[in-house]
Parts: sequence; C-alpha cells; structure tokens
Amino acid sequence: MKAQTIGSIVPPSYPRRQEQELENRKLSTTLSELVENATTVAENYLSYTEGRLPPLEVQIAPLTAALNNYLNSYRHEQPCDWTEDKILNRCKQQVTKDKINELAQRTPMDANGIIGILKALSGKDEIPRGRYLLLRDNLEVLKLHQGRDAILSLPKTLTNLYDIQHTDITASVRAEIAETDPIKNRLIAQVNEALAAFNAANTTGDVVEVERTHRHLIAARYEYLVLCAKRIRLLNGAANNAEVCSFSNELKQAQDDAEDALKQFKEEQEALKAAFNADLELSNKARREEEAKSAASASEYASKQKQMSTELDTIMKLQRDVIDELRRKALELRDLMNKQRDLTKAATAAKRAEEQRITSLQEFLNMHGQHCQRLQHCLAYLNSCKPVIEETERYVADMVKKLPRNRMEEVVKEITTEEVNSFMDAYKVFVFFCGELAIKKSHRLDTLERQARLTKHNQDSAMDSLDPNLENYRVELTELMEQMKAVEGVLNALNATQDAGEQVFENIEDVVRDTFKRTNETFVHPLQEFGHQLVDKRTRFVMRSMKYVENEEREVAQKKGTLEQMKTMLLQNNEYLAKAIAGEHTPTLIDSSLVK
Repeated sequence: MKAQTIGSIVPPSYPRRQEQELENRKLSTTLSELVENATTVAENYLSYTEGRLPPLEVQIAPLTAALNNYLNSYRHEQPCDWTEDKILNRCKQQVTKDKINELAQRTPMDANGIIGILKALSGKDEIPRGRYLLLRDNLEVLKLHQGRDAILSLPKTLTNLYDIQHTDITASVRAEIAETDPIKNRLIAQVNEALAAFNAANTTGDVVEVERTHRHLIAARYEYLVLCAKRIRLLNGAANNAEVCSFSNELKQAQDDAEDALKQFKEEQEALKAAFNADLELSNKARREEEAKSAASASEYASKQKQMSTELDTIMKLQRDVIDELRRKALELRDLMNKQRDLTKAATAAKRAEEQRITSLQEFLNMHGQHCQRLQHCLAYLNSCKPVIEETERYVADMVKKLPRNRMEEVVKEITTEEVNSFMDAYKVFVFFCGELAIKKSHRLDTLERQARLTKHNQDSAMDSLDPNLENYRVELTELMEQMKAVEGVLNALNATQDAGEQVFENIEDVVRDTFKRTNETFVHPLQEFGHQLVDKRTRFVMRSMKYVENEEREVAQKKGTLEQMKTMLLQNNEYLAKAIAGEHTPTLIDSSLVK
C-alpha cells in the first residue's frame, strides 16, 4: 500500500468544498444585496431624500464590515486543474510515470544480505550443496532489481562463476574425446585379432596366409594410428582452428556473461540515478519559479487591494459628505453609488482570483511535495543498490582471477602426453610391421630377378646350342616375370600405406615433438630406429646372395667357354671336310669327347 502511495501522485482533496461554496455564496449575496440596495437608494434619492438618507448613512458601517468580512473569509476550496501529467510537464520531468511506479514498487535492496552471499561464494572452500542451493535461491532477489530489458540474468551469471570454479576439469576435458573411446576400443580389439591371426599363420608356415594376415595387421594398425592422431587433434584444437577444448569456451562465456550482466546492471542504475537527480533538480526549480510567480501575484494583489481599499474609504467619506452636505445632489450621489457597486464587484472578483491563486499554489505545492518524496524514495533505493554493485564488481573480478585456466592446461597436457605415447607405440609397431613385410618382399624381388637373369641366360644359351629345353626356359621366364610384377604390386601398396602413416604422423608431429620436449624424453623416429635393422638385414641378404651370384657367374662362364670351344671345333671340322673333298689330304675329325 505504501509503494502505491509513493509511486503515483494523489491530487489533494477538498472536504469543505460544499460548505465553503455555501459560505462564499452567502458572502457574495450579502455584499451584492448591500451594494444593490445602496445603489437603489441613491437612484431613488430624489424621491426619498428625506426618508432614505438616514438609513443610507446607517448602512455605511455594515457595508464596510461586510466587505472586510468577505476579504478575510473568502476561500477557493475547489480544484484548480492541476493533474499529475500537468505537474510532470510543468517540472519538465524526464522519468516517466511507469518507470517511477516500477521503481517505487520494487522491494528494498538487502545490500548486506547480497554482499554476504557474494563473499560466501567467493571463498576458497567449496560450500555444501544444501547451503549453496539456499544461497543461490536468495541471490535470485537481484533479478527483481534488474530492468525489464535485461538480457542476461545477473544472479545466474554470478552463480555460474562459482559453479565453474568447482567443475571436474579432468572429466570435462576427457569428455571432449569420450565419443572416440568406443572406436578406440573396437580398433584395439581389431588389432589384437589381426595380431593373433598373424601369429597363427606364422605357426602354420603358410607363406600366402602369413602375407595376407600381415597386410591385414598393418591395415588395422593404420586405422588405430589415425584414430590416435584424431584424439590428439581434438585435444589441441587442430581441427577448424578451434580453441584448445570446448571447456575453455565455457570459461570465456562465463566471464563474458558475468561482466556483461554486471555492466548492464551498473549502467542502468547510474542512468536512473542521474535521471532522478536531474528530475529532482528540475522539480525544485519549477517550485521556485511557481513560488516566485505567486509572490509577485500576491504583491500585486496587496497593492491592488490597498489601492481599492483607499478608494473605497474615499468613496465612503464622500458618501458621508454627500449625505451631510449634498442632499440636493441626488444625481451625483447616484453616480457615486454606481461606482461603488462597480468597485465592489471588482474587489470581490479580485478576491476570488487571489483565493483561487492561493489554492492553486497550495495544490501545486502538495502534489509537488508528493512528487519530490517519491523521487527521493527512488534515489534512496538507487543509493542502496550501490554497495551491491561494488561488491558484485569485486566478486566478479576475484572469481575471474580464480578461473582454473592453468589447471585445465595441465590436464590437457597430461592427457595429450598419454595420447601421444599411445600414438607413438601404435606408430612404431605399424612402421616395424610394414618394414618387415617390405624387407621380405624386397628380398623376394631380388631373388626373382636373379632367377630371371639366370633363366634368360639359359634361354639364350639354349637358342645358340639348339637345346631342347628352350621352351621350358621360356615358360619359366614368363612365370618369373609375373611373380616379379605381383611382388612389385605388394611393395607399391606397402609404400602407399607407409606414406599414409607418415602423413598421419606429420599432421601431429609438432604436438608429438612438443610433448617429448616437455617430458624431457629423447625423440627417435620409428623409421630411424627401424633403419638400422633394415641395413643389417639387407647386408646379410646381400652377402648371402653374393655366393649364389658368384656360382651362377662361374657356371655361365664355363658354359660360354664350352660353347666357344664347340664352335671352334665345328669350324675346324668343316675346313677338314672341305679339303678332303678337294683331295688335298685325308681328313681326321676331332674327337668331341675331348671337349669338356
């Protein structure tokens, strides 16, 4: 009820309005009758000179008393058209009635209670859940003191700062990559199955099955490798140039919301306070102007009343003189009575205007006082909000400093280290398995090439010596070439797989090297580590192959020597036969058994 009284201006009431109007009519009637009677007597003076002059002289004193009574008792007890809108327009108020009513109806600000809640929330220790919920509900009272156009809820943004202080950062960060955990488990199971199949194939000794399971194992490890790289990129924001993780976005959003809500609340309070101070100053200025205007009118009325009183006294004196000395001047007396009537009417009209002015001033002062009272009430409310704003600013600044950014970075680094170690283990196994199969296929290709060279030589030798195994050599050479193409296809596929794995590593190489540098571990690339074993195995294979190559070259040289020797003997036999035919001598053929 009090808030409604302060929120709107109540026009003054006039409980004696009817009684005062009745009294005013009586005064006016009495004065009018006296004036009219006096005028009538003056007009009828010629007829009633002897009979009416004595009564006329007697009426001078009652007339004076009646006029004085009128001037002293007449009051204007009725509205003078002052309304709340006219008061606001006259005072040139900036704040609207609706805004004043809204602030006047708000409950008083419990500054001490809100400051206590903010201090409790900004403490070092975590508050029990039940007490925290009670404090959060009590802090909701701040929402009633926000403007209707407030976008963000100030209590909610303040409690969000407390909530994020006690969030499990490790769980939040791990949740970023939790969606890939089922895929990771499935790929690990897939790698284990492929490894078991590969070991089983090695036990059976089936070369084709070993090669097939080996390639399957490499493909499974490659998929697992790609997933590990994806998890690292999710943690470090490599995709789409995002933040380190979405939890940092939550920290930034909580800070921005709290600062924006506080800024809007503070600016609204300051703007309202400035507007109410300005309106109060304008109201006081309007009051001073109205009081000055009323004082000028009162001075003018006093001067006018004094002048009319003087004139009326003069007229009454002249009236006595006329009664005493100019009984014969009836016409002059009548004129004086008419002037007396006019002046009486003017005096009563001036009195009515003056009383109306006084009532209008009182009405203005009454409504002006109510308006100033509610302005002061609103200013008191705004002043009570100031400690809350200051404490809220300190709370937001303190809680922003306590945001767990460093702890979040440490958790991200720890999880990144785990993921990098898992990735490097998978990548090392992937490189070694690809390399081992590539070495086997390279050795196989070298062996096939050596066999192809030997078969090609045997084919060429068979063509020269008309060996019946020529067709067998051709078929064998064709089979060897097909096997070489198949082995080269496997090597090309392995090289492509290794390149894809290396590309996956290069995408996260910076993160991997930074992790090794941060943990003071020496980084050795799996390709570099496998290279030493590759050189040793290749050297042993080459040394072992050289023995076969030397034996093959020795056999080839012996076959070439035998062919040359047979060609020479054939030429010699042809010469002997030619000479025998010519009769020069008896031919003696060389024994072919002498040729080894």
